[in-house]
Amino acid sequence: MQATSSLLTADTCSNSKLPHKRGLAGVTPVELQLQRGTCWIFASMAMLEHSYRTQGIRSGWLKSTSYLKLSPQAFGIAVLDACRAAPDWCFFPEDEIYTGNSTQGGEYTVLWSLRLLRNTSALPASTCPYVPTTGHDRECPGLYKAQASSPLLFHVRGMRTHYERIAMQHALHDRSQMLALSMPLANVKHLLPCTEATRTAINCDPKSEVTCHACPKQRAYAGVDCCIISERTMNTMAGEFYYLPILPLRREGGHAVTIVGYNDVFVTEAGFTGGWIIKNSWWDGLPPGPSWKQARGSHSMGYFLQEHSDADERSICPNVHSPRSWYSCDDLQTCRDPRTALYAKTVHKVLRLECIDRSPFAKGVCTKGAFYYLQRTAPWGDEPGDMGGGLHTSCFIYDDPAVATTDAPESGGVTRRLSSKADGTICTPPLPLDDLAMIFSPADGEMAPNDPDLCGFYLMPYSVLDTLSVRFGGMFASELDIVWSAQSYAQAATARRDASRYDWRAIERDTLEQRVAEFAGGPFPDIQHPKL
Repeated sequence: MQATSSLLTADTCSNSKLPHKRGLAGVTPVELQLQRGTCWIFASMAMLEHSYRTQGIRSGWLKSTSYLKLSPQAFGIAVLDACRAAPDWCFFPEDEIYTGNSTQGGEYTVLWSLRLLRNTSALPASTCPYVPTTGHDRECPGLYKAQASSPLLFHVRGMRTHYERIAMQHALHDRSQMLALSMPLANVKHLLPCTEATRTAINCDPKSEVTCHACPKQRAYAGVDCCIISERTMNTMAGEFYYLPILPLRREGGHAVTIVGYNDVFVTEAGFTGGWIIKNSWWDGLPPGPSWKQARGSHSMGYFLQEHSDADERSICPNVHSPRSWYSCDDLQTCRDPRTALYAKTVHKVLRLECIDRSPFAKGVCTKGAFYYLQRTAPWGDEPGDMGGGLHTSCFIYDDPAVATTDAPESGGVTRRLSSKADGTICTPPLPLDDLAMIFSPADGEMAPNDPDLCGFYLMPYSVLDTLSVRFGGMFASELDIVWSAQSYAQAATARRDASRYDWRAIERDTLEQRVAEFAGGPFPDIQHPKL
């Protein structure tokens, strides 16, 4: 990419054939924004860390597995200070950084427009920790002393902004450039069937003229006269963005991420083919606070590049709160069989679940604190072409402590029932699949975190992003030509360290090793393939 002193809003791409997928090397681990509207800071951090890493590896100053972790808290304060000095460059619609006090909303383009950031904003992570709650935007004791002694110095030589797919793919493939993406987000509306059987669980009135809406003309809704509108965020626990054409999208806000790859042939659960692999800044699992209604999940880059199997993926990104990661069994005796637990463990799935009853969409489906097993889950209206508006029904087996199994099945054992319960199975009303994560949770001993070095990536289908752009506007992706001074690398500065005013100790302390995952067995456990 040529250096430039002005914003380039478009470039002419060649007609050369691009490969069907591409993933960037040197992408650093995901960091979490949590309860603050600082996604733009984390997109900026991703670009700075990636450029620092790739330049350091190319120059022989960093190992391929090493990376420098930067401080998002220090970056945010540096931006606020720069905005106080140059407020005209900090006015973005609905954002607050122009005040110099709040990092709630901003744009990663400040890396290009605020030249003061080049020697103040990039500081090692240990300079000050990120404060995940609002109201602590300028909290960083010792920041200005650290700025004065920091050798980190970068220069943004130019920026290209793209609005269409081919230009973005060429940036990734031809120039190995990470792209920062600014995009609108929307809520997806689902239509839940409201009947006498479901009214208690989903808190609806099938005779209400106010809340009842016409149901979709699909076989799954046959005989249902009342449907209620229920909104969800437009991402699944499989780390995929989606929308449903049943009802129009409602804009929820905006989000900034980085694009680190693409795969033209990946097919999502919602049936979208092809999309961008994005590095996100969202947590995995249950919500960290009461303001969120849904659980989340993510994957590794390699998964969306289709480089390994689902079972291999679950060994690094198990997503234990996602119903996709729950092992199903037919009856209580089978569920309790030690062999079933072994099967579940082999494929890295959760077997035993506990009812947490935290869903805002369906209440009282199970007994809070009781234990269950997944029996089955299936799309509601699972005939070909009839997906019931993205809903599923699921059944669970109650792990009744009053029911005991005396012997293993193969030795002629019997099940002795000490309870009058004829059937310990419960079934949910039709719900989006991910709603189950707020109803059931892995029991003690079943928990396993996603690997923070490898997970945290999402798939944004091309058509979903195109739809957001057409309906709401505001989508653009930028590549920044970031160049780091040699003094920014402890390894490059060793000879003159004693004669310099800079302090490289924090850089050495925050230069970390990133884990890598290698798989040899394909979909089969512990199999070593011969060399082909």
